[in-house]
Amino acid sequence: MVINMRFGCCGSMVRPAGDPIGIECLETLETLGYDYIELSIRDIMKLSDAEFSGLRQRISSSALRCEACNNFMAAGLRVTGPGADHEAALAYAGRTFARAAEIGAEVIVFGSPWARDIELDFSRERAHAQMVDVLQRMGPLAAQYGITIAVEHVNRVDGNLYTSVSETLTLLRDVAHPNIRLLLDFFHLSIEKEPLSCMLDAGDALRHIHFARLYQRRFPQDMREDINYEPFFANLKKLGYAHRLSIEAAPRNFREDAKKALGFLKTFQE
Repeated sequence: MVINMRFGCCGSMVRPAGDPIGIECLETLETLGYDYIELSIRDIMKLSDAEFSGLRQRISSSALRCEACNNFMAAGLRVTGPGADHEAALAYAGRTFARAAEIGAEVIVFGSPWARDIELDFSRERAHAQMVDVLQRMGPLAAQYGITIAVEHVNRVDGNLYTSVSETLTLLRDVAHPNIRLLLDFFHLSIEKEPLSCMLDAGDALRHIHFARLYQRRFPQDMREDINYEPFFANLKKLGYAHRLSIEAAPRNFREDAKKALGFLKTFQE
């Protein structure tokens, strides 16, 4: 089973309390042979200009680039519900895209359930219309910076809006902008027990992947860990997927876990 993908790691999951951006593992990932690092853009946006310049220089000194970012929306920003403020969200997005582009990012993952969750008495149809509106306005702005927004389906423990691939694909069809695409997350997909066949409905809308072992959200290491690994990667092959896959997992021993996980993933390129 041969799949042409680039493999990265979400640094912000490695030591979130001490390194929320995720930059500390950059050099280790480079040594191990990863293709890129994925950093938390929400936390990058908290840096001063001088601090951001230092981050950019550190990335420039590495063979890796920050090709993708997760954790899009800042705390307090709302895009759905009665408190939605699309003007503030778009202004923030513009600043975010500018910084992300400076460090080489081409994809920003829009999960951020804190920005899009709704209260029980708020219409889901209205929330969907709000999401369509803000993403239709955000798409051209992202395009100016060469950024694709990958909308993430989340599990129902983490959020309550767009908790399935099928629901998220409906959103993308209604938005209908080439810079608004899908993030497929194996961990969320596994929790929701959505049929893996839903992947095939994504087609070329699939632009980025997050991957972690379902059990304790750990780094994957062996095909025998999960019976869904094989059909998941088989579906990626059917789709001709040739973009990025980031491990978004909590390590026990980061170097060893990351080394074994990369070896596991590369078996799909042999």
